[in-house]
Amino acid sequence: HYLKVPAIKLDLGIVHFGFADKEGNASFPENLFLKRQFCEQEIATASKEVIASVEKIVPKVKSPIIKNAFIAEAEFGCHPGASNGYYIPDLEHYKEYVKLCKENKFDKYLDKYVFIGYEEYLEKIGKDRLNKLRLKSSR
Repeated sequence: HYLKVPAIKLDLGIVHFGFADKEGNASFPENLFLKRQFCEQEIATASKEVIASVEKIVPKVKSPIIKNAFIAEAEFGCHPGASNGYYIPDLEHYKEYVKLCKENKFDKYLDKYVFIGYEEYLEKIGKDRLNKLRLKSSR
């Protein structure tokens, strides 16, 4: 037996792509992490409006996965997670997160990494550490 439920239309979806153009077309490079996309396209399709952070802005996206998104350029904007075609997950960062959560210090994690600005976050993680996560094909 199946239950038919109408789809939910999100007001706003926030996703991260590899690159986009200024017209709001976004996509991934060909060298996908684990050779697949995750749920970015599904989130975008289910949303009335989409904000897409991207690793870089390019002149023109030839085969967009999504169109008409609001674009925000944010290199390493998916950290500590992976960004398809650009870098792998930061497993050391995830270990720190889990450790703090197990110690009931989630608020400490938020203060240290979330409630700060983008530039301060990148500086706190460190360029050397971030560059070690880059895929060789994106260097």
